[in-house]
Amino acid sequence: VNEYPRGLHFIHPMEMENMKTDQSTAILKDVMTPKSLNIVLDQSEHIEDLVVEAVEDLSSVNAELKRETTARNPQPGIERAIEKNEAAEEKVADASEKLAAVNLALKAEIKERHELEDQLAAVTEQGEADRYTALHDVLTGLPNRVLLQRRLARALADSDQAGRPLALLILALDKFHEITST
Repeated sequence: VNEYPRGLHFIHPMEMENMKTDQSTAILKDVMTPKSLNIVLDQSEHIEDLVVEAVEDLSSVNAELKRETTARNPQPGIERAIEKNEAAEEKVADASEKLAAVNLALKAEIKERHELEDQLAAVTEQGEADRYTALHDVLTGLPNRVLLQRRLARALADSDQAGRPLALLILALDKFHEITST
């Protein structure tokens, strides 16, 4: 890898294949790691910024090369290099635009996901409230007969499995129904 000004690099094609494999593995591991979509969006926006910076760098380098070649009699190899550089600049600019579109789509997905999570939380909360209401007296909040039967069945099963006796105390309150009915 040869270093150029402002972080630009030249990578030999043979090194590129090894890097692609290493990068693909790293990206796959990164994608397979559960993360918040907001973190992924932040990373994607950072990459977009780097791509935009690379476009600006390429454009600056190309402008400088053109200026130098117009001042002198350029060699054909330099002109071809400039053409390739300009083509690379266009590709990077195109990639930047596509990445920006992906980021917008990702933002929309995140918004939709948050809305769905809010709806799920509301439905879950309502379901818990409905279960509580189904198993407790509305006026007193005390467990009702259905909950008593469920708990008694579970306690009997646990008692049988453990081989221990079970005791049940029933308390009757005189005129309790009259009090709760008013």
